[in-house]
Amino acid sequence: MSEAKNLTPPELVGLGAVFEALAEYAQNMGYRNVGESFLRLGIDSIRATPLKSTIEKILSQTGWIKKEVQSHSKISAHAKRKKATKETTSAFYIITHTGFKNILLETPHALNQSSNYTKYKLTIYGLSQPKRLLSSATIEELQRLLKRLEVQELDICIDSNNALNLEGLRAFGVIDPCFTTSYLHNPKGLSYITRLCYYDKQAKDHLKDALYRLELTCITRGKIGALFVPFDEVKAILNTL
Repeated sequence: MSEAKNLTPPELVGLGAVFEALAEYAQNMGYRNVGESFLRLGIDSIRATPLKSTIEKILSQTGWIKKEVQSHSKISAHAKRKKATKETTSAFYIITHTGFKNILLETPHALNQSSNYTKYKLTIYGLSQPKRLLSSATIEELQRLLKRLEVQELDICIDSNNALNLEGLRAFGVIDPCFTTSYLHNPKGLSYITRLCYYDKQAKDHLKDALYRLELTCITRGKIGALFVPFDEVKAILNTL
């Protein structure tokens, strides 16, 4: 794999053509307020619920490290909240040879009550970050992991250097503001998009340039190369922006 052309996260899971079509739709038809701004679509998170034995076998074969989430980590508040509410009993990182560690393993109560804690909830997050592009070596490592898993959810991110039209999203339900982030759970009329999350990414990540992000949590199922994106539902969201 050439360093000159690193794969994007959509290409990583075999959805490059789908995202190119969505981006073309957004720029030419769907995004009414585009003006002089840009609109970029990507994948920021991938979720699966693999057997613990599968993960332990992958770790043994690759030599990657499993490390417990520490209190000073960026996601420690997330992990602590879930442990306090008894959603999970443990939280770990997987750290690959390239140092990529945005792979969270959680032991959820709901998935393990009757199965002797045999499954993890696995999240690969932070895949679309303006300041940290994925190297070809990291992409290869993620492919090694993902080809062993059945993906169940994707977080599609829609980035713009102009603030998006939250009023348009009210067509899908009640927007719940929480500090600097706005959420919309279980959007009306959509079957595969289960949550919208909107925030000022420049402020959150201390970026040099303006950047606003809308994340769509989408249900999917299958192996990489055979996943689907709810194309019409994403277009319906784009039409409101």
